[in-house]
Amino acid sequence: MIVWGGAAEICNGTDDDCNGVVDDGANTLCDDGNACTEDSCDPPSGCQHAPIHGGQTTCGIGACERTVTTCVDGVPQACVPDQPTREVCDGIDNDCDEQVDEGVRWRIGNVWAICQGRALPADEDQRIESN
Repeated sequence: MIVWGGAAEICNGTDDDCNGVVDDGANTLCDDGNACTEDSCDPPSGCQHAPIHGGQTTCGIGACERTVTTCVDGVPQACVPDQPTREVCDGIDNDCDEQVDEGVRWRIGNVWAICQGRALPADEDQRIESN
Protein backbone atom coordinates (compact mmCIF):
# COMPACT_ATOMS: atom_id res chain seq x y z
CA MET A 1 0.00 0.00 0.00
CA ILE A 2 1.31 3.43 -0.88
CA VAL A 3 0.64 6.27 1.56
CA TRP A 4 1.62 9.91 1.49
CA GLY A 5 1.77 12.69 4.02
CA GLY A 6 -1.53 14.47 4.52
CA ALA A 7 -3.69 11.45 3.73
CA ALA A 8 -6.65 10.91 6.05
CA GLU A 9 -6.03 8.49 8.90
CA ILE A 10 -8.38 5.50 8.89
CA CYS A 11 -8.66 2.41 11.09
CA ASN A 12 -6.49 -0.05 9.16
CA GLY A 13 -3.23 -0.66 11.06
CA THR A 14 -1.30 1.74 8.81
CA ASP A 15 0.11 5.22 9.44
CA ASP A 16 -1.97 6.74 6.63
CA ASP A 17 -1.04 10.37 7.38
CA CYS A 18 2.70 9.59 7.82
CA ASN A 19 3.01 11.29 11.20
CA GLY A 20 4.69 8.31 12.88
CA VAL A 21 1.56 7.15 14.72
CA VAL A 22 -0.55 4.25 13.43
CA ASP A 23 -4.33 4.79 13.45
CA ASP A 24 -4.07 7.94 15.61
CA GLY A 25 -7.50 9.37 16.33
CA ALA A 26 -9.13 6.33 14.75
CA ASN A 27 -11.75 5.97 17.51
CA THR A 28 -13.00 9.41 16.54
CA LEU A 29 -12.81 8.50 12.85
CA CYS A 30 -14.87 5.38 13.60
CA ASP A 31 -17.68 7.44 15.13
CA ASP A 32 -20.88 6.28 13.43
CA GLY A 33 -22.91 9.18 14.84
CA ASN A 34 -25.05 6.84 16.96
CA ALA A 35 -25.00 7.81 20.64
CA CYS A 36 -26.05 4.24 21.47
CA THR A 37 -22.89 2.55 20.20
CA GLU A 38 -19.39 2.53 21.63
CA ASP A 39 -17.09 3.15 18.69
CA SER A 40 -13.53 1.84 18.57
CA CYS A 41 -10.78 0.93 16.13
CA ASP A 42 -9.61 -2.66 15.77
CA PRO A 43 -7.00 -2.54 12.95
CA PRO A 44 -7.39 -6.15 11.77
CA SER A 45 -11.16 -5.82 11.35
CA GLY A 46 -11.69 -2.04 11.13
CA CYS A 47 -14.16 0.10 12.99
CA GLN A 48 -16.24 -1.58 15.68
CA HIS A 49 -19.61 -0.30 16.94
CA ALA A 50 -20.56 -2.12 20.13
CA PRO A 51 -24.22 -1.65 21.10
CA ILE A 52 -24.96 0.15 24.36
CA HIS A 53 -27.90 -0.80 26.57
CA GLY A 54 -28.99 1.56 29.34
CA GLY A 55 -29.23 5.16 30.40
CA GLN A 56 -32.42 7.06 31.08
CA THR A 57 -34.18 9.87 29.25
CA THR A 58 -37.06 11.83 30.78
CA CYS A 59 -39.53 13.93 28.82
CA GLY A 60 -42.81 15.73 29.53
CA ILE A 61 -43.98 17.60 32.61
CA GLY A 62 -46.52 16.99 35.35
CA ALA A 63 -48.62 13.86 34.95
CA CYS A 64 -47.29 13.62 31.37
CA GLU A 65 -43.71 13.03 32.50
CA ARG A 66 -42.25 9.76 31.26
CA THR A 67 -38.85 8.08 31.61
CA VAL A 68 -37.51 5.56 29.10
CA THR A 69 -34.30 3.60 28.69
CA THR A 70 -32.10 5.74 26.41
CA CYS A 71 -30.48 2.89 24.45
CA VAL A 72 -31.74 -0.65 23.90
CA ASP A 73 -29.22 -2.93 22.20
CA GLY A 74 -27.61 0.01 20.39
CA VAL A 75 -30.87 1.59 19.25
CA PRO A 76 -31.84 5.05 20.56
CA GLN A 77 -35.32 5.03 22.11
CA ALA A 78 -37.86 7.80 21.58
CA CYS A 79 -39.25 9.49 24.66
CA VAL A 80 -42.87 10.47 24.06
CA PRO A 81 -44.69 12.19 26.94
CA ASP A 82 -48.05 10.84 28.09
CA GLN A 83 -51.14 12.75 26.95
CA PRO A 84 -52.57 15.50 29.17
CA THR A 85 -55.97 14.96 30.80
CA ARG A 86 -58.58 17.29 32.29
CA GLU A 87 -57.32 19.07 35.40
CA VAL A 88 -58.91 17.77 38.62
CA CYS A 89 -58.45 18.66 42.27
CA ASP A 90 -55.80 16.12 43.26
CA GLY A 91 -52.50 17.95 43.72
CA ILE A 92 -51.22 16.77 40.31
CA ASP A 93 -50.60 18.73 37.10
CA ASN A 94 -53.05 16.60 35.07
CA ASP A 95 -53.09 18.86 32.00
CA CYS A 96 -49.29 19.10 31.94
CA ASP A 97 -48.98 22.89 31.79
CA GLU A 98 -46.67 23.33 34.83
CA GLN A 99 -49.60 24.46 37.02
CA VAL A 100 -51.26 22.23 39.60
CA ASP A 101 -55.06 22.22 40.00
CA GLU A 102 -55.49 25.60 38.30
CA GLY A 103 -59.04 26.67 37.47
CA VAL A 104 -60.62 23.78 39.36
CA ARG A 105 -63.51 24.46 41.75
CA TRP A 106 -65.27 21.99 43.99
CA ARG A 107 -68.54 22.09 45.85
CA ILE A 108 -69.64 20.97 49.27
CA GLY A 109 -73.40 21.40 49.44
CA ASN A 110 -74.12 24.87 48.03
CA VAL A 111 -70.65 26.30 48.68
CA TRP A 112 -68.08 26.46 45.87
CA ALA A 113 -64.39 26.69 46.67
CA ILE A 114 -61.17 26.90 44.71
CA CYS A 115 -59.17 23.69 44.73
CA GLN A 116 -56.09 23.94 46.92
CA GLY A 117 -54.26 20.84 45.76
CA ARG A 118 -56.01 18.18 47.77
CA ALA A 119 -58.23 15.28 46.94
CA LEU A 120 -61.76 15.60 48.28
CA PRO A 121 -63.00 13.34 51.08
CA ALA A 122 -65.28 10.59 49.82
CA ASP A 123 -68.27 11.74 51.93
CA GLU A 124 -68.37 15.25 50.42
CA ASP A 125 -70.21 16.30 47.25
CA GLN A 126 -67.40 15.82 44.77
CA ARG A 127 -68.80 17.61 41.77
CA ILE A 128 -65.77 19.29 40.25
CA GLU A 129 -65.60 21.89 37.52
CA SER A 130 -62.59 22.87 35.52
CA ASN A 131 -62.38 26.12 33.59
